Amino acid sequence: MTKRFIIATAGHVDHGKSSLVKALTRSDPDRLPEEKARGITIDLGFARLALTAEHGATFEIGIVDVPGHEDLVKNMVSGVGAINAALLVVAADDLWMPQTEEHLQILSYVGIQHGVVALTKCDLAESANHLEKCISEVRDRLSGSPLADAEIIPVAAPLAHGLSELCSSLVRCLSRVEDPVDAGKPRLNVDRVFTLRGIGTVTTGSLIGGQLRRGEKLLVQPRGLPVHARSLHSHNREVEIAFPGSRVALNIPELSANSDEPHAVLRGDTITLPNLGHPVAMLDAVLARSNRSSIGKPLKPLKDGARVRWRHGTANIPATVQLLNANDLKAGESVLARFRFERPVFALEGERFVIRDWAEQRTLGGGLILHVGEPPSIRGAHLQFLETRAKQLDCFTWVRALLERDLCVPIPGLLQLSIYSEQSIQRAVNDLLNGGSVVRQGELLCTSAEWARLRDLLLNVLETYFAAHPDRNSAPLADLSAELNLERPELLDSLIASFPDLQLKELNVFRTGRKLALPDHLKIAALRVRNLLAQNGLNPPSRSELAPDKATQDALQYFLRSGEVIELAAEVVINSADYAKAVAAIVAFLDRNGPATASQIRQELQTSRRVLIPLLERLDRQGVTERMGDLRRLSRPADRAS
Repeated sequence: MTKRFIIATAGHVDHGKSSLVKALTRSDPDRLPEEKARGITIDLGFARLALTAEHGATFEIGIVDVPGHEDLVKNMVSGVGAINAALLVVAADDLWMPQTEEHLQILSYVGIQHGVVALTKCDLAESANHLEKCISEVRDRLSGSPLADAEIIPVAAPLAHGLSELCSSLVRCLSRVEDPVDAGKPRLNVDRVFTLRGIGTVTTGSLIGGQLRRGEKLLVQPRGLPVHARSLHSHNREVEIAFPGSRVALNIPELSANSDEPHAVLRGDTITLPNLGHPVAMLDAVLARSNRSSIGKPLKPLKDGARVRWRHGTANIPATVQLLNANDLKAGESVLARFRFERPVFALEGERFVIRDWAEQRTLGGGLILHVGEPPSIRGAHLQFLETRAKQLDCFTWVRALLERDLCVPIPGLLQLSIYSEQSIQRAVNDLLNGGSVVRQGELLCTSAEWARLRDLLLNVLETYFAAHPDRNSAPLADLSAELNLERPELLDSLIASFPDLQLKELNVFRTGRKLALPDHLKIAALRVRNLLAQNGLNPPSRSELAPDKATQDALQYFLRSGEVIELAAEVVINSADYAKAVAAIVAFLDRNGPATASQIRQELQTSRRVLIPLLERLDRQGVTERMGDLRRLSRPADRAS
């Protein structure tokens, strides 16, 4: 079984990080001529290490070697955004130095919980007792940090002393690390871009969140540039599939490696799937500052409105920070914060970040992304939502927090802009449904309390409408929608469907069994309409003659809604009692005589073609009669006709 992990070195300048990586991997992570000339790491370096555990598991490890110089911490931050564990390097002759502390704090900000400490240059220790004192001092410095219990392994890279023990310690450490998550949301944070003759543009990065496949269509975010993976390399091998926890080289011929060109891929870009997220101009997060003392000049409190460098993945974005529930951020504190960016960023909820001062001289803090994009308008509910998410990083809590804020949410796309997989999201939804606090209505998920409130609200709106219109048994859908003013209009259909006595038909909501009442002001007009229809039977006056003014028209509408009058055609209405007699007479006539023409039926009923033809067409639609050329016949037994 092969396990894939990415680890990064960390530590002060000239403490032997690159020498240690070279001794472990037999490859030189320093690739720039200036690095070799100056003898220090300037930019990120990369190497591969393969280790095997006693139980047979194989570890494919990508090592990111970061610079330690104080002026190059900005490059160090780019290297630790996608790692699984750390190799903290402390030299026995210098011990704990400013960048040792700053690097350790950065590791905590990006969520690193596992690591090994290499005490380098142990051959310079004066004695075994001195070496033990060095180990003790390092242990004290680690106290209170995520690496407080990390193994400390003395090594001397040039002499190969302790390298075997260090490898064993790395195996023990990585055996405790959870496998890199495959959430189906791959992100390759680009840290290098170059061109190979005959191949084209190649990007490298640490792959997190999911798999990449050769040939699949991808986007370079945040600019949304479409590319495809012509070839993939991982740990110096060409592969069809690259897995999370791997160092990956990706050949994307569509884009240039020249940063001056408009369609170039750049360090800081993220290569991902087309349907995963979108660039945003702001996001909300929980922002924390370490309570560990810095070596050197103490950090001042971070003020609301400060302009900072927001470091996420390999990106370095200018941003302004707005503190949402505090005036400043001091050591050991955490606050809710909103970041507004000077150019769009691509990030997912649940990812971590680091912020540094504008001059890139000091690390100011780090945090966890809680919400990407524009916040909703209800400030209080949104702050509670952020506080809930900040307390616990798990899918169930994050779905529940979203429901508590929005009350109803669409299931398609739920937490799409987060680090969670579709399977995790579905499990969280099922757990909420099984708990009874949530109901599903079509493609919407609502809290049970909100669903009950909305149903009561719909009933109240309907009762108010019917009280104002006692002569109607339906309410226009548009009127209900306007009264309810739902944030999610698609809820209305589900609300109506949840009541067995409500039916949505032709943009009207009907309430079955409702008894209509004739308004007093229409009673005289209604009497005129009723008398005219009763007097004329199957030879009624035209509709315009029957209802020549608004009062009689309203009265006629009441009779149509109540079923007392039936509309055969736009200009033909008859009393429902006369209609029933006509239907019975037609059924009896056809049952007795067989198929007949319209003229024969008209003579039987003693009516006009103006009335008979729409009457027969209605019976055809209802399946009572069936037309055969000029003839009509019964299409079902007489006892079923109505």
